[in-house]
Amino acid sequence: MTGKKGGVIILEELAQYAPFEAAVGKNGRVWINGGDNLKVTLGVGRALLEADEKGLTAQEQRKMIERILKGR
Repeated sequence: MTGKKGGVIILEELAQYAPFEAAVGKNGRVWINGGDNLKVTLGVGRALLEADEKGLTAQEQRKMIERILKGR
C-alpha cells in the first residue's frame, strides 16, 4: 500500500479526529472498526482504498484527509 511513495499516513492522521481500530493481516486484508460510528469505519476504509488505488504520496494523502474532514 503506497509504501514506495512515502508510506501510509492516513491511519495516524485520521486517528487524531476519530477513534477507530485497524489491523492488517498477512494476506493484506485490512480490518477497520469504528465502533458504533459506521461513518468512521467506511470513511477510513475509503481513504485507504483511494490512497492505494491512486498511489498517493504522503502530501497527497494529507490533502485527501483535509478534503474528507471538510465534508463532515
